[in-house]
Amino acid sequence: MNLRNIFFGIACSSLVLGACVVESGDTGDTTSSTGSTSGTGSTTASTGQPTGGTTQGSGTATGTTGTADTGTGDTGTAGTAGTGGGADPNYPDPGPNVECPDGLIPVSFQMGYAVCAPACDNMGQCPDGESGTAMGACVFNPDSSGDACDGDADCTVPEETCQPVGGGGKACLLPSSHCALTCGGGETCPDGMECTDVGVCQYPAG
Repeated sequence: MNLRNIFFGIACSSLVLGACVVESGDTGDTTSSTGSTSGTGSTTASTGQPTGGTTQGSGTATGTTGTADTGTGDTGTAGTAGTGGGADPNYPDPGPNVECPDGLIPVSFQMGYAVCAPACDNMGQCPDGESGTAMGACVFNPDSSGDACDGDADCTVPEETCQPVGGGGKACLLPSSHCALTCGGGETCPDGMECTDVGVCQYPAG
């Protein structure tokens, strides 16, 4: 899939207050977390206990010795590298191969970041993330030209209108058709995602 850059394709009116006050050219610090998993397994062998007979009258008792069972553990196989679709199920990570599940498109709202974006439903509603407090909103159309404009007359593509966008400019945009997780009001993003300068939750690319 091709990663679509939507750097100037979100209307300020579509986002929460604070998402469109970032001056163009500003960059945010990017941090990525790494996790480690450790585990220890142990296998305990069972030992048999001798069992012996008892003597009644003049009989002689004989016993047998139990044999210990030796436990064996299963050997795991290494996993293969992911090809996208991981992390939040509603807004997955495109991964290094820039792949998204069916029905979602890979987009970038800021250089160095990406996310798989779902389409808005027929009521203009969007899913929230599985974790965090960021809210899903129908905020962009990947087919918008994004041409700079001063008014609607400058927009030559049918249905596009001139709208304010992040950085203080204006761009020709189509009605929104796809979702993004908005976080410009201090909301937290789902695990693995970061709230980028444009007020949208995305995954660090790489």
